[in-house]
Amino acid sequence: MKFVREYDQYEAADILNGAHDILDETAGIEVRQPCRYDDDVLVKHQRLREQYQEPVRTTSPQRSADMDAKMQSDASWNAWADAKLNDGLTAYTREWHNTIGKTTMRTISKLQDQIDALRRQVTELRSQITQRAADTPNLTWHVDPAQYRLHIFVNGRAHPPMSLRPLFEAYHREAGH
Repeated sequence: MKFVREYDQYEAADILNGAHDILDETAGIEVRQPCRYDDDVLVKHQRLREQYQEPVRTTSPQRSADMDAKMQSDASWNAWADAKLNDGLTAYTREWHNTIGKTTMRTISKLQDQIDALRRQVTELRSQITQRAADTPNLTWHVDPAQYRLHIFVNGRAHPPMSLRPLFEAYHREAGH
């Protein structure tokens, strides 16, 4: 997908003038002389490598044996140190995991005890609610508007009716009716 921008005549004139200025400035520049090595890149690389290669060192047989022994002792010391470090890190990691595990298990155990206590309390409160609901009387009533009486029934048994007429008469006297 090509994006082509159209320029107005003033922008196009500015671009052309800039291009002419660049051509005028570069008119006096001469082309560089070619590199002194006109060889292939691989040949240049080989020359540079030969030029900067380290010279081969020669050592006496006694010195070579001493160096081999030192290298072997260094390697064995490094292996010993690596093993000790690895053992220490393994023991530290194991102890850390054990400590974290024990702490986590103690915390979980405490939380489990608290959860169990809360569950016992909830069970006890539910039984109290059930007991209170069973102990609570079932109260119903019937209004007799003609006689201004309220008939009360507790657990299905009728109780003596309440006369509300004196209550309404007192209200009418106080209210001024």
